[in-house]
Amino acid sequence: MSVIGKNIFNQKPLLSLTLAFLLFGANGCFLSNINEKQEGAIEIVPVSGNEGEGLLSANAEACGPRGFAKSVHPSLFQNCASCHAGGGRGPGNFASPNALSAYGSAASKTNFALPSGSLLVTKSSSSNHGGGGCINCGPAWAATLTGMIAEWAKAESNDALVCGSLPSVGGGGSGGNSTDPFDDGIYSPGGEAANVEIVTEGLAEFSKTAGVQDFLVNNCSSCHGDAGRAKFAPFAVSASNQSYIEAKLRADFLVVDRSRLMTRISDSEHGDGGCAACGNESLITNLSSLMTAWSAAEFTGVQASRVSLNSKAVGLAGVGPVQLSWDLGAVDSSLSGARFEISVEQSDASEFTYRFYNPTLITAGQSLRVKAIYFVVNGALDPFSATYTRVDELIESNTSLGHVLSVDSALVSIDDRSTDTIGFSFSILRVEE
Repeated sequence: MSVIGKNIFNQKPLLSLTLAFLLFGANGCFLSNINEKQEGAIEIVPVSGNEGEGLLSANAEACGPRGFAKSVHPSLFQNCASCHAGGGRGPGNFASPNALSAYGSAASKTNFALPSGSLLVTKSSSSNHGGGGCINCGPAWAATLTGMIAEWAKAESNDALVCGSLPSVGGGGSGGNSTDPFDDGIYSPGGEAANVEIVTEGLAEFSKTAGVQDFLVNNCSSCHGDAGRAKFAPFAVSASNQSYIEAKLRADFLVVDRSRLMTRISDSEHGDGGCAACGNESLITNLSSLMTAWSAAEFTGVQASRVSLNSKAVGLAGVGPVQLSWDLGAVDSSLSGARFEISVEQSDASEFTYRFYNPTLITAGQSLRVKAIYFVVNGALDPFSATYTRVDELIESNTSLGHVLSVDSALVSIDDRSTDTIGFSFSILRVEE
């Protein structure tokens, strides 16, 4: 079974947009030549030679690209990069790790007046897209993407409220005092860093000889090291704990290549082109491998301290629904009287998919803190089941009717109805005084 998050956004039709957007590349290759171009999409105007010099920074300030970078690009990169990052088996580079490079391709396949009619949506709405090789494609993904495009469309229409809230993207654009002109991610202040959990196993893997820290010190210290620029994120310093904390704020352990550390080193224009390591394929591959090992160590360490509920049969004979329930007191006596419940039914989207929804915590005489819920699918922790990993709540005592922890649904593919099991693992589940 695999898990896909489902989050339905409000959709608001917008007037058709006309915008000429200049996008350049080293070989003067432009997205208007792609064989599938969305009718009514943004026009991509060719630029040749060096005429596009300096254009990247200017585009980074436009509201449309900034809206794309925030609302759509992270998910396209996560779900579509294996085929559509440029040079893959699929057309276009709308899932390129560089948001500005991806923007033109994505815009040419987008209908901002009717997001659900965008080629990006219609092509990936089928679970058979790519000959069945797209594991996330299907109605749930299409609905989520439609909502994301609707948000992006507000930026394309230059909605003042939306545009005022968006950071700059790529190429050294500056989005305010808290944004590095060379690292377009917002630098995390000490308060956020203070909340980073130091996982013993993760720190050991990160700081080992020839590990992630050594890589960062060797390749990023001129800007992010001990003698680097004062306001830049110090993830390449010699002090292991500090380097670990700052790097962890820029790591995505669910999808390593989506980590800010990876997207920056994958961008040859990072640091206004002053990053010698950035864009180097050998170094990108090396860091990805090191980050993968670090991610595994983090999960191993965190899992040892997690509260895990025993797996039980899904037990869905027909279309459902069925409610599954766990007595938390059987897991930890301090949680006596509390229960965790979740409902499951056959998804409307497919007879081969479960839909899990309404994860609910019922407390007794104590308040409970709950954070980051992971699926355990057929006995194995699934690090990609991110639907409920952002749960972080303090639940008051005596909630006999239960407290719903998330309104989102999670779609899980059916392997075998007669044997499929499901369990859950909590990063934190404890009594809070």
